[in-house]
Formats: sequence, C-alpha cells, structure tokens
Amino acid sequence: MIMEASKKKWKKVYHEQIKMGICYCYLCGRLIESKDDFSIEHRCPTSRGGYNTPANWSPAHKSCNNEKGALTYEEYREWQRLEYLRNGGKIK
Repeated sequence: MIMEASKKKWKKVYHEQIKMGICYCYLCGRLIESKDDFSIEHRCPTSRGGYNTPANWSPAHKSCNNEKGALTYEEYREWQRLEYLRNGGKIK
C-alpha cells in the first residue's frame, strides 16, 4: 500500500516535469513529450534483483522501456551498439 502511494506520487512528479518540458528518458536521453509515452523504468530490473523503490526508478519512453525489457542498463546499451553495427551504422 505504501509503495503504491509512493509510485503515484512519483508519477505526478514526472508528469509535472513532462508538462514543463524537462523530463528526459533515462534510456535514450531524448525528451519525453507526452505522459502517454511515459513509463517508470526500473534501472535494475526487479527480475534481476532490483527493488521496486524510488531509488531504482527513472522516467523512460514506453518504447525504450519495452525494448530494454529485463536487461540491465549496460546490457541494453551493448545491445543497442550491436544493433547499430548490424544496421550498417544507421539508427532505425
């Protein structure tokens, strides 16, 4: 119950940042322009031992968060680098 209240509070904080144009995706670094394209990203996935607490949360685009899945941040960045190379140095 306490965690849900905390998560709601943090969502409100991130939504206010989105409105002000100062909320950036933890994964890609681009601006999150809409709360419809926003999710709370677990820096260390809960399936990999990460906690479901504010210290482990960051804002992210839904698509970036879905793409990362249960990878760690480092694994995700390496996956992106390999995808970039597979695509001949072109970003999708």
